[in-house]
Amino acid sequence: MRTFLYTVFTLFALLQASSAEPTKKEIDVVEYWFMPTGLVARMCNVTWEGNIIFGEHCFWNGTFQGRHCYLQGDPSMTKYDIFELSKDSIAYWGTFRGNKSTDPVTHSFGSPMMWMNPKMSVGEKVSTKVPVTVLSPKTRSIQNEDLVEFRLRLDRHYDEWTIPETGVTYTDVVEVTYWSDVRRPESKEVYHLARGKGTIRFASSNSGEPSGLRIAWAVGFSTKKINDPTMPWFHVFKEEKSKANKELKATVDTAP
Repeated sequence: MRTFLYTVFTLFALLQASSAEPTKKEIDVVEYWFMPTGLVARMCNVTWEGNIIFGEHCFWNGTFQGRHCYLQGDPSMTKYDIFELSKDSIAYWGTFRGNKSTDPVTHSFGSPMMWMNPKMSVGEKVSTKVPVTVLSPKTRSIQNEDLVEFRLRLDRHYDEWTIPETGVTYTDVVEVTYWSDVRRPESKEVYHLARGKGTIRFASSNSGEPSGLRIAWAVGFSTKKINDPTMPWFHVFKEEKSKANKELKATVDTAP
């Protein structure tokens, strides 16, 4: 009888432990963040001033400054975000905003932000302190440097999610929140990502974000040729950047 009761109590305890600590499902976020090569989303973009601008969104995939990278921009690839995929992380190296003197400043990182782990569970977050260099295309020099903590959190997974502005429903969607500076709550951006399609909606709380967009959503998809990227006037990656930044500093220090 004692053996029987011991067995019953043991099984009961194991069941309780199992229900109290459910196993979190890992999501392969690579399939949500990166868009397939050639797939282009037509986006409706709304600025903070209320202007509506239609544009395109896609990823270029290939060798960039000696590394295998994914560049997020439009098919012209004249301005883009720089990501590098490894088995351990999706690394974010900054945003190139053009070589023209009239283009906005570029943000280039001394070491990459760990944008996402390739597999993440709901509630999981990634935080990285990154040396950020602000580069001016007008003067071809460093405008500012700072140490900034970035954060990204995987908030939810939806079997189905509907874009409120269009009423179009997508299956298999994740919601992520990104802070470009954890010291500033208003730096928050919220993304909804559909598996195999990338960003289907974006909303920003940061009126100072260089893109000037408050909200954007997908209105359709097509397949197009994506151009090879315009090469930046500076070195993106850490090994090459150290020497280049010293040269830029010397230029700034000796400038009249």
